[in-house]
Amino acid sequence: MAVLFISHKYPPSLGGMQKQSYELITGYAHQHKTYKLVYDQQSSIIFFFLKMFWVVPRLLRQHPEIQLIHFNDGVCAVCCAWMKLFRDKALVVTYHGLDLVFPNVIYQKVILPFMKKCDGVITVSDYTRTECLKRGFSPEKVHVVKNGVDLSAEYTVAKVDPLVKEQVRLLKQKQQSFMLAIGRPVKRKGFVWFLEEVVFKMKAEGAFILVGPYPQHGPLHRLLQFCPAILRKQIELFFGMSTEHHQLDTLSQSLDNSNKFIWYKNLNHDSKLYLLEHASFLVMPNVKVIGDMEGFGLVALEANIHNTPVLAADMEGITSAVIPNRNGWLLESENPEAWIAGVETYLNEPPQLSPKAFVIDNFGWQKMVDDYAITFNNILTLKQVV
Repeated sequence: MAVLFISHKYPPSLGGMQKQSYELITGYAHQHKTYKLVYDQQSSIIFFFLKMFWVVPRLLRQHPEIQLIHFNDGVCAVCCAWMKLFRDKALVVTYHGLDLVFPNVIYQKVILPFMKKCDGVITVSDYTRTECLKRGFSPEKVHVVKNGVDLSAEYTVAKVDPLVKEQVRLLKQKQQSFMLAIGRPVKRKGFVWFLEEVVFKMKAEGAFILVGPYPQHGPLHRLLQFCPAILRKQIELFFGMSTEHHQLDTLSQSLDNSNKFIWYKNLNHDSKLYLLEHASFLVMPNVKVIGDMEGFGLVALEANIHNTPVLAADMEGITSAVIPNRNGWLLESENPEAWIAGVETYLNEPPQLSPKAFVIDNFGWQKMVDDYAITFNNILTLKQVV
């Protein structure tokens, strides 16, 4: 089946959704006729969507074999909703999490209901599918295709930050284990909660290393200071802005915590993989945030490829990525006693797991691409029957 992929989150931009979009389009192109319109960051994002009005009709005329148009997320689908005018083409959108639960009345009451007219919806986890059904999407239209992960996960030691290598060497010299977290410093990731309620209160010897971007303060950040709190929250969520970096800065610079918490900001990819390989386990201490959610938890699988297990909050889409006693363990979110006990147990005597083998069997990019191809065919068949 010939498919037109439209994606505004795509390399050279970095992120989990960008990686998923790239692997889907590239992998699908190896087996099927594929056309793509992706945002390359060479112009404004607004112009990218505006040019769709003349680029897409021209492309469909030139290539009538295109049967299905796929949008990489809910925001992209909203900006391209007018393509429903092409009645002979099936429209399919993938929902990841925030693009479904975004806490804006207009988005929830006006825009999302309009998206029910799409011919098919793909969600990255069972939890995200449940959220779709809560919003009135037809069950027969909603399909779950879990994300994949890069099974090679290779890195070049020469490109690893010397400070990172030295830190790992010192920890090993002290025979001290360390746990790792990766992600943007936003509230739902639970990093501040984890530090204050678990790391600084546990008795076990062990360091917590965080790898995450540090925001560059531009004009938008300065303007947000003058916005009402509810509007500021929506803008921060929509653009994925960091909100807890100041708190993390304070915690990382405290002399009392210097041996327990290390924050590497804007670390390169090779250094991140190096830390994943040497960590005792990855932590995902997510907390509940109204209007935001963890759609899947791709970073868990990235850790598993290095045979590193995951200790994660038992909530939302994380439960589709972390399977207890297979590639990690789940703990009740925001339960300090459970987390302290879990961390101390797994730092001292971690149960033996084979997370890499589990992920290879269940979460390869090729499996994701194959599942998308099957789902596309099912959606097209249903459209033709209707």
